[in-house]
Amino acid sequence: MTPESAVTKAFGRFINEKKTMRQLDRIVVDECHVVLDSTREWRPQIRQLVKMSEKDTQVVYLTATLPPKNEAEFFEVMGLREGEVQTFRDSTTRKNIGYSVVDYVREEEDEEVKRIVEEKKAAYPLPGKVIVYCKTVKQT
Repeated sequence: MTPESAVTKAFGRFINEKKTMRQLDRIVVDECHVVLDSTREWRPQIRQLVKMSEKDTQVVYLTATLPPKNEAEFFEVMGLREGEVQTFRDSTTRKNIGYSVVDYVREEEDEEVKRIVEEKKAAYPLPGKVIVYCKTVKQT
């Protein structure tokens, strides 16, 4: 579920019900690094994920892209004490993922994105995937 949904009263009631029925072992938050990117304008509810640690249930935060230099900031934002956190690291290098930066004319952005996606789809036919990240859902 989205972070915005995870911090609702309804989800809180759901978690409490699962705890009462002993059906909740842990809460897993994937892509947790985005909490550091949230602003008042972009997904402000993400910062409320700090409430997950108040549920008296183990919380697992997953990320493949949080640099170690930002861990202390993440711990602070999430209300975690460094000594109470267990960190596991593994390589995030994946041969099947590539990143690139493409210069383009701003007025031709939509056409350029379409061109790149079509180029990638031809290079990596199904079951290959192309993921396009944007700042907003509307832009995506």
